[in-house]
Amino acid sequence: MENKNEMQEREQVNTQKSVPERAKANEKKRALLVISFGTSYPETRAKTIDAIEAEMREAFPEYDFFRAFTSPTIMRIMREREGIWVDDVEQAFERLLAQGYKEVLVQMTHVIRGFEYDRMMGTIRRYQDRFPVFACGEPLLTDEKDYQGLAKILENKFAEYRVSGTAVVLMGHGTEHVANFSYERLQKHLTDDGAGNLLIGTVEASPTLDAMMRAVEEQKPKRVLLAPLLIVAGNHVMIDMAGEKEDSWKNQFLRQGYEVECSFEGLGEYPEIRKMYVDHARDALRRAEEERERNTQIESENGSESGSGTNNGKKKMVPGILWGIGVGPGDPELLTLKAVRKIKECDVLMVPGEDYRSSIAYQIAQRAIPEVEEKPCVGVELPMTRDKERLAQAHETAAKQVTDLLVQGKQVGFLNLGDVTLYATYLYIHRLVQQAGYEARLINGIPSFCATAATLNVGLAENSEQLHVLSQPGQIEEGLKLPGTKVIMKMGKNLDRVKEIIAQSGMEAMMVENCGLPGEKICRSVDEIHDGAGYYSLVIVKEK
Repeated sequence: MENKNEMQEREQVNTQKSVPERAKANEKKRALLVISFGTSYPETRAKTIDAIEAEMREAFPEYDFFRAFTSPTIMRIMREREGIWVDDVEQAFERLLAQGYKEVLVQMTHVIRGFEYDRMMGTIRRYQDRFPVFACGEPLLTDEKDYQGLAKILENKFAEYRVSGTAVVLMGHGTEHVANFSYERLQKHLTDDGAGNLLIGTVEASPTLDAMMRAVEEQKPKRVLLAPLLIVAGNHVMIDMAGEKEDSWKNQFLRQGYEVECSFEGLGEYPEIRKMYVDHARDALRRAEEERERNTQIESENGSESGSGTNNGKKKMVPGILWGIGVGPGDPELLTLKAVRKIKECDVLMVPGEDYRSSIAYQIAQRAIPEVEEKPCVGVELPMTRDKERLAQAHETAAKQVTDLLVQGKQVGFLNLGDVTLYATYLYIHRLVQQAGYEARLINGIPSFCATAATLNVGLAENSEQLHVLSQPGQIEEGLKLPGTKVIMKMGKNLDRVKEIIAQSGMEAMMVENCGLPGEKICRSVDEIHDGAGYYSLVIVKEK
């Protein structure tokens, strides 16, 4: 029987080359690594992941091809059932280092930036600086043009079903990650395009199947088509969507009296989707090249400054200014004129989160100011933790990132969701930068509770009425006893308990979830506040 090493040498899909071919590959030193979640269904894998990889190889023939999966379970099943060994992400990078590759292009086949993406990017960041040239393409849904593009693809794909009497329900994966709003953002594009009978639900988050069934009921169709909004038609499709269990989507719609048809075509089978991934890889190479050119220019400028002028041969650089910019709660039309102007003027933007493109603050600015996409942007890791030592270290690291730019004379804009003076993590960085001797200023944004009140079409406080902001779960019971209006925010997973406390108090409550963002939901009473509401939910409580 073969041992693990022998099986890996024989079956590793990344090394199916003769010794001379591998030697030639090492001489070129350029590698293309395609990363997928994976699937244990060989047939759909061939039609989706394999097809994406084939088009990537065709688009980048000068790169040697490598594959990695992120699901340990799927990799184990493939070894046991098919005798196929696939690297995980870390193993793939170690392989590239061992084989001497100097230039690496990575493209993932993930749909959104959820927890799986975050874990994968954590590994990528540990390795990317070990390669002289490194570029990493984005997931399927990244910027506005991706949402517009996918909406058009889906509208064309299901054009024959866009008739009276038919509803198309697309099954996405769903996640508790903030990136889950991507599904609602895509739904908004479909609805705005007049394709409201294309409905997006998720298996593991919201919109739920119950929400889909209510939406379908409102349209009163005779027939329902179920289709994957997933790259592969794997377990979720075969079991959760179209399986024979009572709780499958198919059977639940059948019990409601609808004619049900199931499509088993994963997104990876769409030629247009495969092209989007190729385009993302090309964009990554372009951005990497632009960054190299900028770094070369900065080094050249610094070199020429050090050899000219006075002051011991050094030209004194005037430090830049740090601008903390509130971008409002979500609606891009709520950015202030001053914020828009300063965002345009800044040389570099910074946002919370290692991956700046997944930042809601960045996406708000991007929707209001499309040219933001052409501006250098830096993602700053600011962990959600109560560990004071870890937080302090993260704040100091972020402040150092800022001052490294300010010393070059750069004007730096740090984007903050809502108002930059209210519960803003940015303020820690603001103070540290000032303590380091640099200038830092604040630009207000519209606070989320003001936008929420306007959305609900109510006032927050009148005459001598008091206004109280409650931001911690432990404040709720005593806070509700205070006179005047209470604003409850930042409750996260504690919101269900908060709802119970409000109901017991007998007070009136209204809530807006994702105010100004795709997927905005308005609840005008305690009873309407649904379980599992997201982190960006704000409650306004008034005395009767």
